[in-house]
Amino acid sequence: MAGSVFQPYVSEAGVHFAGVYKCDIDGKVINTALNMNIGDRFHANDLVCPITNQHDTTTAVAEHRVLNASYSKLAAAIALKIKDIYVRPGAKVLYIADDTCGIELSHLSDIVGPDGRVYVVGQHEIIKSVDDEFGCLDKRSNISYIDATSYNPLAYKERIGEIDVIISDVDHIYQIESLALNASTIMEEGNFIIFIKAHIAAHLSYLHNGAIVPSIAIYEPDMRNLEEHQFDILHGITLEPYMESYGCIVGSYPS
Repeated sequence: MAGSVFQPYVSEAGVHFAGVYKCDIDGKVINTALNMNIGDRFHANDLVCPITNQHDTTTAVAEHRVLNASYSKLAAAIALKIKDIYVRPGAKVLYIADDTCGIELSHLSDIVGPDGRVYVVGQHEIIKSVDDEFGCLDKRSNISYIDATSYNPLAYKERIGEIDVIISDVDHIYQIESLALNASTIMEEGNFIIFIKAHIAAHLSYLHNGAIVPSIAIYEPDMRNLEEHQFDILHGITLEPYMESYGCIVGSYPS
């Protein structure tokens, strides 16, 4: 990818996703972020792209990592044109995690950069399994691990201080309640991202032009629940075809 030009990413809603870039490679547009660790990759096809941006004269040595929508819900949301992700360079992010969060953490780390911070909350065995596989905590200085349950944010409120964005990425029946508890405890005002899994027993796809297709309508009960907990929803999308049975909802708190 040498010789490629990386341009700032701007959503269709006209929002500049600072820290996210796009590049046309052989007619295919890919999204990237500056790599926090030069040469660091998480998959064989997690390509690392040298900067050759003709408009960037300030960065002497750096790399871009592909935001691979096949491995990351955040990358999938960007690829599928979510209106905003709120995560910017220098942001403080609280990430409520499960045991599949390694790639997500690495992308968040890249986007917030050296002046930002990603606090990941999860039980010890979950974080240990992620770190054993990806080594995020050792390699990335802007990630801090908190061994705690997300249902007790008072236990880590003083440690993390004010947060800009809360991200919930856990498959749990009380996921929204956990998100709301954290938002009301540690964030006076800010933004949220929630990745929700559509369980077959609770959600249905809908029929469109004779075919069953994914629809954000299957997440309407979840969206109503979010609004009842004072979240103001900006946008919601399904993450298919990249992430089967997942949706992404973003917005602000409080409403």
